[in-house]
Amino acid sequence: MKNFWSLGLLLAASLLHAAPEDFARGMIIEIAEPGLAQRVTLTADLYQWVTRDDLGDLRIYDADGGELPYALRRPSAGESHTPWQTLPLFSLPVSMPGPAAGSEAAAGVNIELGEGGAVVAVRGPVATAPGETGYLIDASSYPHQPTELELTWPTETPDFVARFQVEASDDLNSWRTVVAAATLAALHTDGQRVLLDQIELPPVQARYLRLQPLGGAETLVLDSVRTRARTAIDPVRHWLSLTGTQRQDGYEFTANGRFPLDRVEVTLDRDTFLIEARLSSRADSKVPWRDLGVHRFYRARVNGRIAASEPLAIRRPNHHQWRVELISPTTAVPKLRMGWLPDEVVFVPQGEPPYLLAYGRAGLSGKQWPMANLLSQLDAEAPSGAADSPDLIFDTLPQAQLATARMLGGEGRLQPEPLACNPSRSPSSGGQSCCGRCFC
Repeated sequence: MKNFWSLGLLLAASLLHAAPEDFARGMIIEIAEPGLAQRVTLTADLYQWVTRDDLGDLRIYDADGGELPYALRRPSAGESHTPWQTLPLFSLPVSMPGPAAGSEAAAGVNIELGEGGAVVAVRGPVATAPGETGYLIDASSYPHQPTELELTWPTETPDFVARFQVEASDDLNSWRTVVAAATLAALHTDGQRVLLDQIELPPVQARYLRLQPLGGAETLVLDSVRTRARTAIDPVRHWLSLTGTQRQDGYEFTANGRFPLDRVEVTLDRDTFLIEARLSSRADSKVPWRDLGVHRFYRARVNGRIAASEPLAIRRPNHHQWRVELISPTTAVPKLRMGWLPDEVVFVPQGEPPYLLAYGRAGLSGKQWPMANLLSQLDAEAPSGAADSPDLIFDTLPQAQLATARMLGGEGRLQPEPLACNPSRSPSSGGQSCCGRCFC
């Protein structure tokens, strides 16, 4: 028994202190600028080759094969918003003759301003032809950068899909486009209602916004507009498109990799659809399915324009198998589109370059240097006011890049090591044969 445990401990130690060739794949880390620490965003290839959901089979090496201290950082996926605030809204004619058609001055529009630049009134000709009414939004008293608009229209408005261009100005004379085309829609399909009443804006600092209807849109009478500001923006999200296999009364999908998933949507190969689907997920085939409920997904095309549902936010990032059961009757085959946010690795570049990120090793014990120790090293170079916030410290670090992935030890590293054998054990002592020569 003593020999058996000694062999086991030796095997565990060898896996804990792995060399670069003990991993399946690797990528050279290219450092653009020097610094006490570096950060690098992981790529899809790594998630397709690691064997642990916590990325424990990942190491960083210097040119001599020495391990470098590192820590994993999950991106901030949440958003916070200011409360909705109603803004003054005014109608504008947008198609008038003149050398500078489209400007308020050329159109004969008189905009009366009050204290602080607030719009008091808009006077001038009234547009009567379809598609000739735009809107002026007064954001001069709004204390934030508006990132979303929410619009309302009369309840008796018939079904429509309309597009608007959003422009910004600080003086009502010079305008710049901030959203080239935004879709508003109200549709009823098979007893279901589809409503698109919000426009997302890039962060824009402007006193005034203008909505200009785009080609062919019917006149849409707006009642009011509200705005809010987003104070935290999600990092760039990547997407997987999965094709499923039909099993019984549903379709099953597998994400080929340990991607940290956070969004999912069901689609059909049609221009227009509105479906309800029950979603289930699980980590692997050894555990039962977990029901995520019934959700609605849609896409509608009207007069060449498309309105679509938002992907569903999910909280099971390590569930790699998914099941879709269509509630709505259809002969179409569903597909799954899944979003994921890549982790960042923060490391200290000790030793000589090049530095190698190695990954993909079955049975390897997870190993990370304590985050507190790494942060203590970064505090000395952190800018004023950042030392109390790990996110601010990380954001100031130089951003390194990963070169093209290449094989190290190959696919064989993804298979577990065979059990260590103890020749001293025999069937009479209760051992079981693990090879042709001995019992373990």
